[in-house]
Amino acid sequence: MGHPIIQLIIAALIVGCASPQRQESADVSGHTRLGVEAALMADGYRLPVRHWGNAERPRALMLALHGFKDYSNAFATLGPYLATQGILTFAYDQRGFGATARRGRWGGEERLIADLKTLTRLLRKRHPGLPLFLLGESMGGAVIMASATQADTGADGIVLVAPAVWSRDTMHPIQRWALKVVAHTLPFLELTGSGLEIRPSDNLDMLRAYRADPLVIKGTRVDALWGVTNLMDLAMTRARRLPGPTLVL
Repeated sequence: MGHPIIQLIIAALIVGCASPQRQESADVSGHTRLGVEAALMADGYRLPVRHWGNAERPRALMLALHGFKDYSNAFATLGPYLATQGILTFAYDQRGFGATARRGRWGGEERLIADLKTLTRLLRKRHPGLPLFLLGESMGGAVIMASATQADTGADGIVLVAPAVWSRDTMHPIQRWALKVVAHTLPFLELTGSGLEIRPSDNLDMLRAYRADPLVIKGTRVDALWGVTNLMDLAMTRARRLPGPTLVL
């Protein structure tokens, strides 16, 4: 019967001829709206929104984008602090994450960029004249980088916190090959990272809270990894053209 690994590859190829899947767009309404608890995108998709600070007399606006597998709660500590400095902070669950529809399925890099552009326009409309800053953590930073060269992003400044820029041209060839093969044969396969013995932080209370939070994605589909890699490719390509002042942490 041959080696088990060879059997697995053959079985994957037979099952496969698949391709990475992404969320289908909702019905196009053309209407966008920023509500108290959610924002409505032009294709009818709903993005849950959180905000911190006094909306009556803010000094500035901050739109915060969370990282891969996370959601808007990532800024539950930062938001209240920025509020003490007069900054009104908004954070939203990006498409496919948090409490959005079809959580865990990749929403498409162009859709993530379009959502950011829509939110910035809605905030500009609601708070005209106020400086608007974008803050992106990890994947959120990649979304900002991938969209920052487009004129209608409209940010006065950018903060990138450990931006995700592990693009294909920085990967080992075997890593690129493995990602391509698995994404096109077993796109539904979920990876958890268990067994790698990697501790992302020494903040044990935070790690316990993440494990217990049902809105934090624990198992990641391979086609979502394929999608975020496409996003990181875009971010790396456009990194040299970031407009305006940018703080990289």
